[in-house]
Amino acid sequence: MGKLVNLVVAASLLYGVNGSCVPQQVNSLMGSAKIEQVEKTNSLGELVESVYCVRTERVYEDPYGKRLTQIASGSALAYQEEGNYSYIITNQHLMGDEEIYVNGGNFRKVSIAPSIVDYGGDKNTADDISLELVWESEKLDLAILRTPAKLKVLDREWMGDSNNLKYGEEVYLIGYPLGMFNAVTKGIVANPGKYQRGMAIRDEINNLFVPSYNRKILDLTVNPGNSGGPFFVKRNGEFYWMGLIDSYLIHQAGGPLHRENSGLGMGNGSSFIRDITDYIIHNVGEIVESKNSK
Repeated sequence: MGKLVNLVVAASLLYGVNGSCVPQQVNSLMGSAKIEQVEKTNSLGELVESVYCVRTERVYEDPYGKRLTQIASGSALAYQEEGNYSYIITNQHLMGDEEIYVNGGNFRKVSIAPSIVDYGGDKNTADDISLELVWESEKLDLAILRTPAKLKVLDREWMGDSNNLKYGEEVYLIGYPLGMFNAVTKGIVANPGKYQRGMAIRDEINNLFVPSYNRKILDLTVNPGNSGGPFFVKRNGEFYWMGLIDSYLIHQAGGPLHRENSGLGMGNGSSFIRDITDYIIHNVGEIVESKNSK
């Protein structure tokens, strides 16, 4: 599931809401009405409300009709409202592989049911929110979903430019570690995208190329369940979205059978994610029609 990077394994995280702002104020002064523009501010408490727990149920079938089900959960960011839908973004690996091999048998995915839940092990389905998978890229580990339900989407005011990340900046990851509850992890930017080796990603299916500088490395605690969780950088007292976490690095310093979390997480920067997501949403009708015709 992970890729060997020198002696480090990047392990995909398998398991695991609208930063509100101060509105315009209308004040009365000396008997006359005066409209005063108040500067927007945000807080981690508000940003947490834009992050949801997503659970997927994937059904696979072998050539003989035998079926098996896989369930996974992770984190997702409520990205935007458009038309009659709220759009949410997360990691593609939560959607599962198209084909898996189990006990020597070949199984193909025949259905997927993603939904927003209270937490990974939530048994009460009455308040689950069903999601529609709109677009996905396995190579970029990005999935875009939508729902007619109203979500607390992130204010675009707090969408930062990840190309301007700097070494050592204070960073916060929001998600559902171990699928248990929403939580915030604090750390620093270990590498903002400056590498001596190639980290570029090419998605031939969607004809996309992601340059090395889009891959960000963070020094903070990342656990299964944080998959798809957004990370934010704190600047001048405000928090700006800078990307989605998708993996953490595992070291084998104790030997080939020893695997331990290194404390380093990796993710794609927000600038590239925004370009892709905005394009998909703008062309969603054509994209969904093409997807359903396959």
